[in-house]
Amino acid sequence: MTETPSPTAAPGAAPDQPLDVVVPSGDDPADLTHRLDLLVAQTHPSWRAVVVADPHPGETLATAGAFAERDARITVLDIDSGSHGETLDAGAAAGSAALVAFLPVGTRWAPPHLRLMATALGAAPGSLAVSRSTNTISGPGVDRSAGASVESSLVLGDVVPLGALLIPRTTLGSIGPVDTTLGGGHAFDLVLRLLAAAPVVPVAGSQVRHRAPARPGLPTTPDDPRVWDKHVIERRLVDWPAQRAALGDRVADRLSVCMPTYEDWSMTIRAVDAVLATAGRRDVEVVVVDNGSRRSVSTILTSRYVDDDRVVVIRAPQNLNFALGSNLAFARSTGADVLFLNNDTVVQPEALDRLVARLRSDPTTVAVQPLLLYPDGTVQTAGTFFGGDRILPWHLLAGHPREDALRGGVTRFSAVTAAAMLLRASDVVELEGFDTRFTNGLEDVDLCLRAGALRPGAHHEVELAAVVEHHESKSTGRKVTNTVNRALFDERWQGAYPDSDLHRYAAYGFAAPHLESTPPAEHRQLRRAYPIVVRPRRLVATGPDTGAPCLRWAIKTHAPTTAADPGRDALVTRLVAALERRGQEVVVDGRGDHYRPSGHLDDVTLTIEGDVVVSPQPGALAILWRSRSTPLDAIVTRINHIVVPVTAGADVETETDRLVELALDRARKDAL
Repeated sequence: MTETPSPTAAPGAAPDQPLDVVVPSGDDPADLTHRLDLLVAQTHPSWRAVVVADPHPGETLATAGAFAERDARITVLDIDSGSHGETLDAGAAAGSAALVAFLPVGTRWAPPHLRLMATALGAAPGSLAVSRSTNTISGPGVDRSAGASVESSLVLGDVVPLGALLIPRTTLGSIGPVDTTLGGGHAFDLVLRLLAAAPVVPVAGSQVRHRAPARPGLPTTPDDPRVWDKHVIERRLVDWPAQRAALGDRVADRLSVCMPTYEDWSMTIRAVDAVLATAGRRDVEVVVVDNGSRRSVSTILTSRYVDDDRVVVIRAPQNLNFALGSNLAFARSTGADVLFLNNDTVVQPEALDRLVARLRSDPTTVAVQPLLLYPDGTVQTAGTFFGGDRILPWHLLAGHPREDALRGGVTRFSAVTAAAMLLRASDVVELEGFDTRFTNGLEDVDLCLRAGALRPGAHHEVELAAVVEHHESKSTGRKVTNTVNRALFDERWQGAYPDSDLHRYAAYGFAAPHLESTPPAEHRQLRRAYPIVVRPRRLVATGPDTGAPCLRWAIKTHAPTTAADPGRDALVTRLVAALERRGQEVVVDGRGDHYRPSGHLDDVTLTIEGDVVVSPQPGALAILWRSRSTPLDAIVTRINHIVVPVTAGADVETETDRLVELALDRARKDAL
């Protein structure tokens, strides 16, 4: 708050102790009328109030003027404030009483409120009076006053409203002005600083009720105070200047893995154990931040690694979400290289070494991501692509077979995913980590774009030889990002989005001529868009079949494919080699991904007979390669264009050549 001349300390119990009340105008005349009516009804007579114009006050100043004409204790301060924080500062500076109260928008005081609060401070000069408070107009109050402290606020969040405090002016002046850089979090920050600056006197006999302005259950705009609470909490948990000063103390060859988790121990243990098992002789530490889970979760994680000094488990005061949980883990880490890693991942052998080698190979590389695969071996993301200005990015090749990612060989991107993201600790500090206003979405893309200003040529890469299995919910890519994340991202990057990556699909043999979009949901400013990926007709470029159609063959096996095992037995290996010798493009689908979302790109499906019938891809030439001598069901015979007898296994190459000729002949005659 603005410094004022130091007044006389609050005297002993004096029911008529003078005090100042700061009343932000808000923009709702009805709400201001209600607040001022309750203020005039206070049984404590010795108060003076200043109604201060908020940004965009509307008709509220006229309402305040009418009250001021009837009651000389009320004055109106019409200022051109740029923020709600400036309004609070100006209102406090306009008074001189030894005690100060705030009556924010939506706050409701019972008639004895100020008398009870002033009496409490009269008996405890220099303390901070905290009233019982609730965030609804009706119903019982939730008593936060007895345990009000910085620590409890970090656990419970923004639960002690500014309107529930009576503050000595000396305390208010000692903590400095309202931090106007915190947007909607300025009041929460002010309360935390006040709680840290003075002892608390709970006033259980008084109750403040607060009715928040009408708003949806989840934040929808960047100004919503709920968007800023983690940002305010971060200032108490992560000291970025101290992190910068301590960079020289980090261990040069140590890899720190930062892993937030919430209400889970089984996946987290699997993820941590995979890191330790694949680290080999590398100096590695894992910092797990338990985001305020049940005590049993923290107990299990802590006891699991109590004898392993490579693992540190930190219990956060509440669910800090991914961004702040990751930043807190980083602040407790000690390595020069840092891998942010989701707790639903399984690092595959040699992945850590390959990621570190790629990062260290080029000083302009800021972040490196592995190839992330679903448990069935299909791609979760091979990078992040953009569609142009104001088009939100998407995961590259989601739902494709891994062969597509390896065949394309694209490794340089404007952004990568923090599901598994390796950076230098010095770059994390320079960026001050993830922006904690994002809630589990787009914070990684935002960090990558901010990193573009770190140094000339700054960019991000995907190391395709490093594989991490990711157990993210498998879908077609239409998972809706939280509304406010979109608004925050667009507010920051509008006009500065990376150029469209659609033309880069050509490296994979595809084209993306159009975007499809999802319907707009309530309050969402931006619609999600996704590329419509097609495979243009092309010809074999080299070899004996030069000039012939190059078709895409999907071999369907009944062996399970995983991130660790592509599921290629001897027969499949021979089929792949024979088809590629003829200039054909081949992918292999295991039992779990026979019906992957990218199946529309396939020209031919070649199914190895197994214990489950595979329905062919519509529009593709369907071939069944028999592996059993038992009679074939009539329906199975009917749904396949070609049935290869069991005896073909004696000469796979010759039979494959025959199938290629049949497929090429069909391709020349018909549009598949």
